[in-house]
Amino acid sequence: MASGPETEKLIVTFESKIDQSRKDKKGIEDVEKGSDIKDGEGNLLAKIENLTEVINRFSPAAQGIDERILSINAQINSNQTDLFNLYTGATQAGCTTHTIPMYDALRDDVRGYTYEFTSPTYNGTTPFDESNALITSANIGFGTYTGITQVSLGTFFGYDSTESGCAGFAASITTAENNVSSLRTQRDAIRTSQNGLKESRMDYQIQRYGYTRSKKELDDSIVVDTGIIGLLQDPELTQYFKE
Repeated sequence: MASGPETEKLIVTFESKIDQSRKDKKGIEDVEKGSDIKDGEGNLLAKIENLTEVINRFSPAAQGIDERILSINAQINSNQTDLFNLYTGATQAGCTTHTIPMYDALRDDVRGYTYEFTSPTYNGTTPFDESNALITSANIGFGTYTGITQVSLGTFFGYDSTESGCAGFAASITTAENNVSSLRTQRDAIRTSQNGLKESRMDYQIQRYGYTRSKKELDDSIVVDTGIIGLLQDPELTQYFKE
């Protein structure tokens, strides 16, 4: 049995809605690609840049700066290993005492923090779910923030430089600690600038997510509306329509 007049009009309504959804998706895709806006004489009035190209422009600087941070951090790690070995040696030589606060030998790790929306393919509903990973030479430039976490290599009783034969340990420990402090200052100053760069990139990544999510919602709407049209045209059901 054919659909009645009101149902036919409703089908047209959903067909128009689907057509508009497709046009809206095409409009978003065109904006993402970028375009030049010109007046009637061909003069450039404004330029909408390709969003992917803009995001990719950050990569050379972000990757290079992370690489520099890793390089400085490697020097920090070397001095931290020296400190661990020095405290181990001082302990074995009897140059530690229970009366001086314990020393925690640490290793600094460079870690990147990021959000779901930074993925170019993410179109879900939890864009601000956070994750993190160590930054290595394999993923330099990663994330929206370059942070530092610390891992304990071991704890020791404080060294006592007044004991016979312990002055050498004390001097070497002080030198290594000063090196770590100086290198951290250098590294963290660069990190501050790097995080400003990554935060600026994040603005464009959020915009990209907005486009990607909107396209997903339009696609979902088209699927639902197509299903409704199929329902309205189903001869097994149209016979029961009250018209």
